[in-house]
Amino acid sequence: MVGTLQQVYEDMEHGVYDFTKNGKCSGCGQCCSNYLPLSSSEIKDIRRYIKKHHIKKKKHMIAPTKELLLDMTCPFLDMSKEKDKCTIYSVRPKICRCFICNQPPSKIRDNKEQFWRTRKPCDMRGGIKMLSKSNIVEIIKVDEKEMTEIKIELMKTDSDIVKRALKDKLNFLEDNCYRYKLQAKAWGIEI
Repeated sequence: MVGTLQQVYEDMEHGVYDFTKNGKCSGCGQCCSNYLPLSSSEIKDIRRYIKKHHIKKKKHMIAPTKELLLDMTCPFLDMSKEKDKCTIYSVRPKICRCFICNQPPSKIRDNKEQFWRTRKPCDMRGGIKMLSKSNIVEIIKVDEKEMTEIKIELMKTDSDIVKRALKDKLNFLEDNCYRYKLQAKAWGIEI
């Protein structure tokens, strides 16, 4: 758990929050992302599991703003449940199995970088397909545009609730952009 207020502020600056309970995953779903680095076998296992168990993708509510924001949460996260929120838990990706949010931001980032170097980016909401070099460039452009729009919206709104939701979304997009740029660099693409 986070020990000091200073650490909380530092974690928030880096988009890392400690949602653990007694050092163990709380199952809150805050780390569940739409774009993940997956291996081919993980994709096959997830597709097979979804088909066998008739699993439907979930949509998630996002704080209302002037413009509709994209749902960047994993479509297999069921927020209506108190426990067992991951509908593909038994075949969840390795990055999901290994991640715990109570580590120092630098360790979390190093772990994520390792996964992005050894696996390919996959769109969980878009049919669980691997992204191509051209897709990743487009996603970076879309995310950067959305980050600019969120920054503008942040300056306009007076609502603390909306500000917090926008800041969370901004942190999420910044983290995604960092990962996509890392993958693009690995592919030899200059952004």
